Amino acid sequence: MTADIEHTPTLPSWLCRNCAGQWPCRTAKLQLLATLTPTQLTLHGWSYLEDAAQDLPALNLAAALARFVTWPEHADDLQPGPE
Repeated sequence: MTADIEHTPTLPSWLCRNCAGQWPCRTAKLQLLATLTPTQLTLHGWSYLEDAAQDLPALNLAAALARFVTWPEHADDLQPGPE
């Protein structure tokens, strides 16, 4: 993928527009951490979860919570680099 494409979700698949991984991918998470407060991350995460549940009805709730809402708890494990 090219560097000029942002790491944003492609809907309704919720895959990253740039790297094709599950969104939010590592780069998207790093970008979100750099621009949002912890409260904003939580609010946005719940909003993303609600939207993804509409688009992906077979989405596992526990996996979705980790993917969209609770991942910032483990943000120290994120390292910049290739997806």
